[in-house]
Amino acid sequence: MESTDNNQPVAPAESPAADGKNTKKKSKLGLVLGLTIGGGVLVLGGILTLILVLVLGGVSRQDFRAAADQTRKIGTLVSSDGSFATSISSALQSGDFSPSTIKSIQDFQSSLKKEMNTLSTMRAIKNDRDAKTKFDAMQAAYEKYDQDISLTIKLLDEASPALTAILKLADDFSNFNYSDINDFKQFATSAHDIAKKCTTVKTGDGSIDQAFQDFGQAYEAFAAALDQFIANPSSENNDALSATSTKVATVSATAMTTLNKASDPKVASNFTDTINALGSYLTDRANGNKQ
Repeated sequence: MESTDNNQPVAPAESPAADGKNTKKKSKLGLVLGLTIGGGVLVLGGILTLILVLVLGGVSRQDFRAAADQTRKIGTLVSSDGSFATSISSALQSGDFSPSTIKSIQDFQSSLKKEMNTLSTMRAIKNDRDAKTKFDAMQAAYEKYDQDISLTIKLLDEASPALTAILKLADDFSNFNYSDINDFKQFATSAHDIAKKCTTVKTGDGSIDQAFQDFGQAYEAFAAALDQFIANPSSENNDALSATSTKVATVSATAMTTLNKASDPKVASNFTDTINALGSYLTDRANGNKQ
């Protein structure tokens, strides 16, 4: 019978401590990997957000609201009492072609240009495709409107002496005394003066300059007929005077139609329509609505 040696060495079992150490290493490795991946996702998300802001512009409702307010400001300026159209209408009705009238239109032109430039730099206009499209249409309409303003300023500056003289002659006619030869003489003097002033008008616009040339020729013929009638108030000369007077009226009607092109209502109306279209779109977006 074999004896058992109680002192025989026994193979050591795996140490629990060793298992714990390996588990801890794996746990740390998982944590590191998790943090690394998670951090990478956060960084990637931040980069994507930055790209969206840079590329898409990050247009917020507040951005749309600011642009809508600026567009509304332009609309109010165009329709205000001190606007271009109002100043022109007032000048034609009152016959006031003074430097102050011209300056009021120049001030309006400068203010409008400043407000348009401000709108063009706003985030909603630069970074929203639909807003940019509507603004481009508004800008094109504005440029035509601005050309009308510049032409009108030039017209008033160049033609104010002639227009003032024409309006004065029309006013004097209301008190004309056909039995007083002195009234005829005064009319002749005024007509010669108008003819001279009209022929010196140079606005740079061919049709308007031609209109003043036509004005000048008609008034010169009228003045010559007046001179003949004053020298010899015969029936024949009276007929000639009547014919030249009718010619002046005809030329005046045609010329005034041409002069009105300097403030074409269609140009102004188109500009206003584009302002309203952009303003409506921006307001909808500011309110959270999408078109």
